[in-house]
This record gives sequence, structure tokens and C-alpha cells, in this order.
Amino acid sequence: MYDESKGVSESLDDYRPGIKDLADMNRHFNIHGGYQNHAGNTYIGATIWDIWYLIRDLDPRWIGCQFDIRHATVEGGNSWPIDLRLISKFAKTTVIKDFKWGQVDSKWRTINTHVGEGMVDFKSYYKLIIKHNISGPISMHHEYPHERNREAVIPLFKKDLMALRGILKEAGL
Repeated sequence: MYDESKGVSESLDDYRPGIKDLADMNRHFNIHGGYQNHAGNTYIGATIWDIWYLIRDLDPRWIGCQFDIRHATVEGGNSWPIDLRLISKFAKTTVIKDFKWGQVDSKWRTINTHVGEGMVDFKSYYKLIIKHNISGPISMHHEYPHERNREAVIPLFKKDLMALRGILKEAGL
């Protein structure tokens, strides 16, 4: 999170040495660490530019971005393709989930939906994934209100998985 007593750039600068240390540790253990972008006005990484600033000088084999298209769409609206282009050499994992905007208690909020039923433009997203040669694991996240009730969520997860399989097939993946 940003340090409220500091500016945005100073908060980011405070994190850079730790991110470099993490990349060095990852190199030592031959693993990759991916920072997930997450929507919200207090999160470092809500804007992809934060993540890029933190990792831009580091080796993408060891540190990068877990690109979450739902959060990128929430934060970037129609500009998420620029974000993906900026971070593409660092994107080693993609996160799949969907949402729509709606009014809850007279306030506009994000409402989680099943994959393919919200506002995320998966068709354009996967065209860019292919164009930028991004490969690696797909992490499917679920943010449903019943997430603690196994019997309630298993059918929801299956529905999202089937939708994702259809999206990937349509994209030729």
C-alpha cells in the first residue's frame, strides 16, 4: 500500500530495494516471482505503471507481473491494452476473472460475475496475449460471496472453467 505520509513516487522508491532483493533471492532459488496487479485506490500495483516502475530494471526471468485482466479493466477501462503492452515481457502468469459495474446501496461498485458474463473483453485480451507472446500458467481466481461453502462454489468454479475453455478454444489456444 502507498504510505499516506509520502507521495506516490516516494512510496514506490521505498519499495524498489526490497523488490530487487526479492528478484535476487528468486534467481538464487531459480524461481519467478509475480506481483499481481489489484484494483483499489490504496494499492501499489493498481496501476500497472507502478509495477513496471518497480521492476523495469530487473531480469524478467526472476521477477515480474501476474497480470490480472479483471483488475486491469477495473482500473484502466479501455486502456488496459497499453498496460499489457508495457508489462508484457514481465508477465509470466495471467489471472482470469470477470466483473461488471453496478449500483449497490446507491453507490457504483464492481460486482464479480462468471467468466464471460461481465465487462472483461476476453477476445481482445487473448489476441494481445498471443501478439505479445505471453505464456505461462493461467490462474483462475474466484471471488464469490459463498466462497467458504464448498458445495456452493464447486458448480460456480466449473461454470467459469467451462467458459474459459471456450474462450481459449475460440482464441486458438
